Amino acid sequence: MLSFSEQVSLCTRRGFQRLKRDGTITITGVVINSCLALVISSVFYNLDSTTNSFYSRGVLIFLSLLLNAFASAMEVCHHSPSPVRLN
Repeated sequence: MLSFSEQVSLCTRRGFQRLKRDGTITITGVVINSCLALVISSVFYNLDSTTNSFYSRGVLIFLSLLLNAFASAMEVCHHSPSPVRLN
């Protein structure tokens, strides 16, 4: 049985090996998250400082979390050795 630090080391090494083999998913994720950050920050910039903008802020945070969750699911499907079914 592997210790926690050995498991982290193996997973980190495997992640870097996958990145060296095919970095398109990582580069795409960085580009998409950068664009998302610019869009969301520009919308936050124009919101009121009062409590009237709570709903809008909540929607923006939910949208960013939802898009990041979909990006993670896409990465799992891309790096899986066997087909992954998302039902």
